[in-house]
Amino acid sequence: MPTTDIEVDLHTENPDEIYRSYFTKNEALASATYPIKYTEDIPYSFNEWYSSGIFASKESYVNGKKHGVFYRYHPNGTLSTIEHYKSGKIHGIYLLINKFGRTVQKKYYVDGHLVRNII
Repeated sequence: MPTTDIEVDLHTENPDEIYRSYFTKNEALASATYPIKYTEDIPYSFNEWYSSGIFASKESYVNGKKHGVFYRYHPNGTLSTIEHYKSGKIHGIYLLINKFGRTVQKKYYVDGHLVRNII
């Protein structure tokens, strides 16, 4: 996370969550939904945008560890990576995609260990 100049908190429809946005001088923007009272078992998500307003990434966490599918995008808006995580470890298919939408790497992981290079 870059150094932020402004943080804005908004309450969501869920009274136990808060939606926080971060702004920097170069207008890069990130936002996240956090539990107000953090407990280990409550998941939260984190999204980032490029200063152009194009979506940059979506991440999710459980127990403070990466969990679920992570998406990252090129500055032109095309998907750049898809990564699957389980309890903080890469687990499942990993895809690296070039800015033209072509998959250039495909790998398979189990509990953080590379099992197979597919492409």
